[in-house]
Amino acid sequence: EVSVVGRLVSIRVMGKSSFAHIEDASGRIQLYLRRDLLGEDAYAIFRQNLDLGDFVEATGTMFLTRTGESSVRVERLRLLSK
Repeated sequence: EVSVVGRLVSIRVMGKSSFAHIEDASGRIQLYLRRDLLGEDAYAIFRQNLDLGDFVEATGTMFLTRTGESSVRVERLRLLSK
């Protein structure tokens, strides 16, 4: 399990799952959010209330996508600052 913190720089919503990128001074990482993993309420908050530029903390497990991009399968998401 890992926790990452950064500023939201991209969001792509695809129905029951979404992708986002966060970055800080050390780099950029992709977040993979699924409604069934995150929970209905938390996923709705992500989709409706988070904006580009917000600072978030994401906790979950690391994995590599088919294209080799390091990603976090998010199980908990917390807004740190708007």
